[in-house]
Amino acid sequence: MSVEKKNIFLHDTNTSIPYVSRSTPVEKNYPQRENSKAHATFIERKLNECYERSATQKQVAAIRYKEGVYLEFSSAAKHDLAIKSLENRTQGIRLLNVKSDEETGTIRATVYIPAGKESYFIKKIEAYSSEVTEKGIPKHNDLVRSIDDIRVAMLDSYLRPALELGLIEMTVSDKPNSSRQKYWIKQMT
Repeated sequence: MSVEKKNIFLHDTNTSIPYVSRSTPVEKNYPQRENSKAHATFIERKLNECYERSATQKQVAAIRYKEGVYLEFSSAAKHDLAIKSLENRTQGIRLLNVKSDEETGTIRATVYIPAGKESYFIKKIEAYSSEVTEKGIPKHNDLVRSIDDIRVAMLDSYLRPALELGLIEMTVSDKPNSSRQKYWIKQMT
């Protein structure tokens, strides 16, 4: 059974309205660093400590990783983090996760750095402390200036908080750094 329907045609509806798009630059809120060399030294030291801790962490926690390091970069409170500068796909460096902590006002980004590419960020930090652009700004200024802290992502970001909250427990609790250490998920009642 066919139903007859009529089409609706609109006439004289084409009125042009002048429009001009206005591009307004988005101002990034990176912290001012009074001493760029001191900040670069601090960030480079944190990065090297993380690389060392990551190697130890893999052995201690008996965790299988892809060959590489998982790091968490944090911004200063109520400041932005240069998120786009944390990833370089051609180098295999991947931005995995970005989250905002409303309590502290910080932004944290988890980044995977493949084995053999650990020097990528070190070189950027060294350039920040020693090289200047044509405009007189340190190279990689936004990236390095935006970083307030770096830590190993797995242990510091997931395991320690889960242990503190009582969500998981160590199998060898009296020896937290044991090479036989494993973690069990606690049963919630």
